[in-house]
Amino acid sequence: MSNYISVIKDSFFYFPAVAFFFTIPYIIWNYHKYGSIWSIRIVVVYSLLLYMMTVIFLTSLPLPSYEYVANLKMARAQLVPFNFVHDIFKNISGSFDSLDFWIAAVKTKAFKEYVANIAMCVPFGMYLRYYFKKSIPKCIFYTFLFSLFIETTQLTGLWGIYPRNYRLFDVDDLMSNTLGGFLGALIVSPFLRWLPNRKKMDRNSFVRGRTVSLFRRIVAMCIDLYACFMIALLLDRLHLWPMSLTKLYLLVCIGLSTLFAWIFRGQSLGMLLTSLKIVNAKTRQKASLLAIFFHLALEYGIAIGIPLFLVDESGSLPWNPFLVSAILCYFYASFMICSVVLCFTRRQSIPGILTNTLVVSDIHVPESSQ
Repeated sequence: MSNYISVIKDSFFYFPAVAFFFTIPYIIWNYHKYGSIWSIRIVVVYSLLLYMMTVIFLTSLPLPSYEYVANLKMARAQLVPFNFVHDIFKNISGSFDSLDFWIAAVKTKAFKEYVANIAMCVPFGMYLRYYFKKSIPKCIFYTFLFSLFIETTQLTGLWGIYPRNYRLFDVDDLMSNTLGGFLGALIVSPFLRWLPNRKKMDRNSFVRGRTVSLFRRIVAMCIDLYACFMIALLLDRLHLWPMSLTKLYLLVCIGLSTLFAWIFRGQSLGMLLTSLKIVNAKTRQKASLLAIFFHLALEYGIAIGIPLFLVDESGSLPWNPFLVSAILCYFYASFMICSVVLCFTRRQSIPGILTNTLVVSDIHVPESSQ
């Protein structure tokens, strides 16, 4: 039991790092599909991520050395159903009608492992029934497949990483895990009418997605800036453009984003992934190419053009505490100014006001969510 607790602690310890890498694609996916991020959905999804991590840790850790596994002589599989019953009672003496007999049975390692295997998949059944809206028979079936994946991972030595298995493939684990999923589905079923359901989450997300938030626009801009930086870096390494990396970066940001937005009807790469588009502020129709160009030129000029003037001619950044503080203050001030401007100008940014353009949501609400 202490080993289980130690592994669970490790799962909680490493969860922030895993969540960090999961967060960026998750944010982009939510903005692309719904146009917003619903807080209740975040709690459900991240708790599911933590749960799945914990299960993987419990069934795989601690990882032994390659040499240790190569020298193992243990059996590869236990294929006798209900063999755990024999393991529970094999070292217990006494009568079945004796209370001491059953207390001793409950204290055995085999019984505790059996209960732990059931408990491990109870949350899985609850998530399937609640969030994924699966029927109880489907919860049982998917829990069985989930357990089969875990047992196969153990049988194959983490899918070939090790020369053989270092944990036993056990048919009793398949049955106890599946039972746990079934119990989880039963436990959560009476509470479904009170819990915020998936359809309601989707509907609220779509409603919020019709409004363009500042954070959503920042995410779209960051995608553009990152993609353009990779392209500018490649051009610089290939020496295809006779200018410093910083100037090349700004040129690529404006030029490539404008070209992309012109091809995709007012959407740069970041806007396409977050379901945004630039339109004419009066007609709400597609903005002209010239308006899109000046909108993006002003936006990226304000966002990255000013900080780029602080670098030297070679394109390197002289990192000193005063410069770093100045850049951070600049971005913080920009964020605050943009927040105020968006609140009082029909959600038009400063580039939008100057070019008579507006960034609007491109979310199409399915009929089932209306």
